Amino acid sequence: MTAADRSPQPLLVTVSEAAGLLGIARSHIYLHLQSGSLPSVRIGRCRRVSLSDLDDFIASHREDADQESSQAVLTPGLAIGPGRR
Repeated sequence: MTAADRSPQPLLVTVSEAAGLLGIARSHIYLHLQSGSLPSVRIGRCRRVSLSDLDDFIASHREDADQESSQAVLTPGLAIGPGRR
């Protein structure tokens, strides 16, 4: 077991990290946050998005929503670091 396997996975990501995970611009994330289609958490002046809300957001925007078993799920072990978009 490596150190990476033992490290806790993030529950919340920044708007920039969420945009990077979805492959869209930060401005599009902010539009979805403003419209309420993507929930967020405010901690002080920081806005964060939960990975489970990103999973739900992906599922709600699938074109083939009838296929429940093929819903996209964010990989919990995905490395999220500084400097991404």
